[in-house]
Amino acid sequence: MNAFGEIRGGDACQKGVDLFNYLTPQLGNAIAGGNATLGQAGTLGGLGRFSLGLRVNAVRAGIPDVEADEAEPSIGAVDRDFYPVKDRPLPMPQVEGAIGLFGGLPIGLASVGGVDALFSGFYLPSASADRVDFNGGGFKVGYGIRVGLLGETPVLPGISFTWARRDLPTVDIAANPVGSDEVTLNEFTNETTAWRFVIGKGFGPVAVAAGYGKDAYKSSATVFYSVNENCGIGEPCPVEPVEPFRYSRDSKATSMFADLSLSLKLFRLVAEVGQMRVNDISAADFYNEFAQDPSKVRMFGSVAFRFGRD
Repeated sequence: MNAFGEIRGGDACQKGVDLFNYLTPQLGNAIAGGNATLGQAGTLGGLGRFSLGLRVNAVRAGIPDVEADEAEPSIGAVDRDFYPVKDRPLPMPQVEGAIGLFGGLPIGLASVGGVDALFSGFYLPSASADRVDFNGGGFKVGYGIRVGLLGETPVLPGISFTWARRDLPTVDIAANPVGSDEVTLNEFTNETTAWRFVIGKGFGPVAVAAGYGKDAYKSSATVFYSVNENCGIGEPCPVEPVEPFRYSRDSKATSMFADLSLSLKLFRLVAEVGQMRVNDISAADFYNEFAQDPSKVRMFGSVAFRFGRD
């Protein structure tokens, strides 16, 4: 994006792209989370088994301070600036569920090859916060599959492999960092796919699980910027690009997590803690500087209330 250096307003464009690249991987983790179904290690056990829950993922995200004076966009060529970064929780509520399809093949006291269908749903309302407006949104359905590698027994843990796709509803995002300046992401999408290996064991009403996996995040938006700056004649000089342009970024990340759940007959309370690191990003990828390295390990957590027959 340094090619924008010779364009009036190119500084605003560069800042918009850098902010896009810095924030979207963190948003991807808030969507994907850790375990595909919180607290679940093995498969459900076949037809007639199901799980449905309300879940909230939250990432300890690094949010750049777009109101900082040292990061004010200009109407000229790109200028390298410094963004302070604040740690803030980035929550993402969703509905999640699973349906047992096949109980697996018995091998001794255990079983292998059980299959569950996974589904999820996100609702993103229009909202405003910290000079950032979210418009549009709506509901988006996700899907996936869980395959049992080892069925849990009184002695052995349950082990499974999951793959899930979860996407954010399409939304328009407008940031107004200083005065009437504006950077807008129209038709912003954030798509995630994630695979996980999970192992877990129940001990009466209490169960524990742990997992490891890889994420892929794909984000895209039509970027538009508008800068209003005094030109020395007492009047602002609005600067806009010739036309908005489509921009996208693909990111890869590694996630690790641990779950603790408490069973109350048909209901289950679950908590999760984990960490995520983006694998293919570094400070060298950005023209502007940020107080926190974009590859910093991010902690995340989840809580869920589930019910079902598992």
